[in-house]
Amino acid sequence: MVPAGIQPQANFAINPNPACTNSDVSLLNSSTNALTFSWDMPGATPATSNSQFPVVTYANPGTYAVTLIAINGVNTDTLTQNITIYPTPAVNAGPDVGICLGSSLTLNATAAGNFSYNWSPAATLTTPNQAQTIATPTANTDYVITINDAFCSASDTVTVMVWALPPTPIITQVGNTLQASGAYPVYQWYLNNNLIAGAIHDTLNAVASGDYTVNAIDTNGCISTPSPTYTFVPVGVYGSADYQFTIFPNPVKDKLYINLPVNLQRTRIEIIDVTGKIVINEEFNSNSSFLSTEQLSTGFYFLRSINDHQVDQYMFVKN
Repeated sequence: MVPAGIQPQANFAINPNPACTNSDVSLLNSSTNALTFSWDMPGATPATSNSQFPVVTYANPGTYAVTLIAINGVNTDTLTQNITIYPTPAVNAGPDVGICLGSSLTLNATAAGNFSYNWSPAATLTTPNQAQTIATPTANTDYVITINDAFCSASDTVTVMVWALPPTPIITQVGNTLQASGAYPVYQWYLNNNLIAGAIHDTLNAVASGDYTVNAIDTNGCISTPSPTYTFVPVGVYGSADYQFTIFPNPVKDKLYINLPVNLQRTRIEIIDVTGKIVINEEFNSNSSFLSTEQLSTGFYFLRSINDHQVDQYMFVKN
């Protein structure tokens, strides 16, 4: 209990001093023999107070006087100290952005002045202590940039959303048409690792034998990993229109259907594996029939057709 009527002694500390604009400043009152207090803080918010321990802020940089009057009855003591306020910097981390999984982007913090920079989290950044850094996040990430000068700091956040890639498409064949799985707005087809210009739909009317792959592209522009390579062999074609016939499906699972021209109903069909061994040898006496392929191992095979006119050979795939 402080007795009334004795001489008080005003004393206080300012924390922090110097301080930054729009940050809290605590006035730590350590006066003795005082019953009440009167603060005068021009330029601060609030500008006056009767609290024992006021907390104030300053909107503008500069040097300001802080005055405390310690009061005990008619006895008073006054102490004035100065506080220096520095401007709080401003930094912009840029707009929120989205990228495809596995991609990178450049983050660029902008601020007027000479500052140290620190990005966090730093694990997926190349240069976290520079204004510009390359980010390769694997999940949605909030990147925080903090800048500092000798006295004050500021922060800003940019959110990087990571979009999943479309599932890897699978190619199937119906006749001479290749079909990519999925339902994406754009596809890109390749033949023997070469881009096919204009081949951007889920189906492709293939005209050349070879190894086909396709990528799916979603509405975010994210590109799937390439499909497994599909070795395309056109359905069987004789050398002239008079002797055309078809084999399907290709790839085949259980049954390989063969359609012969009417004038080639007597045709011997041989199935040959990649070692040159004949694994199936049958004679066709009708213009439409099939071979059972259940007993074949998965892989590439050749179908050889032998008739009175010519011998032809075609490749197919057993799944």
